[in-house]
Amino acid sequence: MKKAIVTGANGFIGSNLVKYLLSQGVCVKAVVRNEKSYLGELSKLKNVDIIYCDLHEINSLPEKISDKGFDVFYHLAWDGNSGPKRQNYTMQMENVVGVANAFSVSESLKCQKFLCSGAITEKVAANLLNLPKAVAQNMIYGIAKNTAHYICEFLSRKSEVKFLWCTLSNIYGTGNRTGNIVNYTLDSLINNRIPEFSAAIQPFDLMFVDDCVTALYLLGIHDINKKEIYIGSGRPRLLKDYLLQIWEITGKKIPIGIGKKDDDGITYNMEWFNISDLTELTGFVPSIDFEDGIKRTIESMKKGM
Repeated sequence: MKKAIVTGANGFIGSNLVKYLLSQGVCVKAVVRNEKSYLGELSKLKNVDIIYCDLHEINSLPEKISDKGFDVFYHLAWDGNSGPKRQNYTMQMENVVGVANAFSVSESLKCQKFLCSGAITEKVAANLLNLPKAVAQNMIYGIAKNTAHYICEFLSRKSEVKFLWCTLSNIYGTGNRTGNIVNYTLDSLINNRIPEFSAAIQPFDLMFVDDCVTALYLLGIHDINKKEIYIGSGRPRLLKDYLLQIWEITGKKIPIGIGKKDDDGITYNMEWFNISDLTELTGFVPSIDFEDGIKRTIESMKKGM
């Protein structure tokens, strides 16, 4: 891989992906919303070309990039991917249009591959009508991701651009400014607040961000004969086990509130977290175990990263 485009390049995964691509000698066009966007470490990186282009205006991207013939178009941009905004169906459906337009743009820019980030919640959303008690706030988000997935895969049938939908697990790690489950748990415990959860007996998969971007890079450089692939830690387990280990690592004496909240009706299948295809097709092997990843995350949170 010599040249790549990354949308959502100032986000948690996006910024880490840009750094990793640069370390591998890849020239990167880093696409962010506008001049007012928080750039973080992205502004300190050398040999990266920052392009300002809102997702709603993604069709104008070819006008802002004079170059063509990119190896990979990584589409990570997605508004409202955490917190209450996941319930905003207007915002979520605008993302669907944005993804479809981004695929069209990848054709205009003569990209060889289009890799788009999906979410494990999609699989729940696909079976939502059979889960009448499901009330989790991320269901609209999952439905939108699932819809974007189907539309892009359909569009790719008449395109020369190779399409790959990368279904991500729950990614955590240094530099994450979202309120994901790891950040929520650590922030609560570090500040002596009791985090509250349901019974937490569903299967779950937590993956450190460094492993995630390594997998994305490998998927970019290898010839993948699939349209969808799961990216995860390779070591899924019950959410309760993850939470108890986080509690043990922090060494806090306050209890962890497992069982304090009602169940949200969401169920996961352990089979969804299988990375055998990823390993077989790319040689990917996760390198960061959960304890090490949590310790790194704690240190970054204490430093305010």
